Amino acid sequence: MIGFLIYVYFIIIVVTEFSVFGTQNFLLILSAFLAPLIAWIVGSRIRICFHADKKRKLFDITISLAFLLVAYVWIYLTDVTVILLSIKIDGTIWITKGLLLGFIFSKKEVLSGTETPDLGKSKITS
Repeated sequence: MIGFLIYVYFIIIVVTEFSVFGTQNFLLILSAFLAPLIAWIVGSRIRICFHADKKRKLFDITISLAFLLVAYVWIYLTDVTVILLSIKIDGTIWITKGLLLGFIFSKKEVLSGTETPDLGKSKITS
């Protein structure tokens, strides 16, 4: 059920994106598609941050909030309005719904046991 709501939100984003294609403004088309996705990713990333170590948590929340600020400013400047079944939804409300959907319905797992690649310590085989 949880995955279903996320798929429905993504499908609605794509449908509203195709309804914006009639305009000539490329930034409007881009912001109608990317800003809700950025908000959804930020919401899921903030949920994951609650289960990480302290050093990583602070960095991840800071970066996530920076991306969320970019999404809000971008949607505000392009003045996107989503119309679903004759209901007008302001762009900032639409982004907030994506943020909450990503935060509430994402998995709270952190991949454990993953190692960072050793970029400077690789072995040379001949």
